[in-house]
Amino acid sequence: MPIPLKSTPIPTTAKRLSAGNPFNQTDAGNGSNGICRVIDAFRSSLLDPKCSARISTMKSSLLLCLLIWQTCYAVDPDTDSWKHPEPITYESLRTWHARGGLGKYQWPKEHKADLNGDGKDEVFLGVSGFGRGMVYALFTERKGEWIILSEEVEGSHHSFEPIPAKNKPWWDFRSLLPNGRGGLIETIYARNGKQYIAKSAREITAKELHNDQEETNAEPDSGAKRRSTTVPKAESKPAGGTP
Repeated sequence: MPIPLKSTPIPTTAKRLSAGNPFNQTDAGNGSNGICRVIDAFRSSLLDPKCSARISTMKSSLLLCLLIWQTCYAVDPDTDSWKHPEPITYESLRTWHARGGLGKYQWPKEHKADLNGDGKDEVFLGVSGFGRGMVYALFTERKGEWIILSEEVEGSHHSFEPIPAKNKPWWDFRSLLPNGRGGLIETIYARNGKQYIAKSAREITAKELHNDQEETNAEPDSGAKRRSTTVPKAESKPAGGTP
């Protein structure tokens, strides 16, 4: 036989503080009343088409903000693959490369070239990558210690080419980067007494490269003049200027 339910009287502590209270407070306090107001507002918005549209717009804006925040501020789990160590040293870059640093880029992480004619190669180690190439730090070895000669030399898959000079203890060298239009950007780096910096730059168009290659491949008896390099010589423009 079912047991009849007994009514439970409402505790006196839950009564309103006063019948004339305009805020309709209870012993639970203002927080409870505030929550009820928010719920009532959402309920009323469902009945009001204009208000419902505003709520929908607010939701869309909130989702857009969350997406932007996640894109800009979310932690990249693969940061170590592209963020170089600080400070930049020969040993730290070697360790970083061995750990996978710059592994996603197609460009060589290391180049070598003798820049002073002593028979020992200076070493270019990758620091950061971009679409057309890579930024390298340049080091030389002195008495078993690696000294940095530059923290910013741009290069690519082309080797760095020294430009020997009898009156210079440190030679200038040439760097080549793709220009994105079938040609190259040639930059000449020179030592300013403390480090290597970009001295001049020029663009070698795809047409120049094509014409030079045709002359280089021509037969000697055809009258074509052979050149010592496949990159044509031209007047340089100041580094940083428009090619």
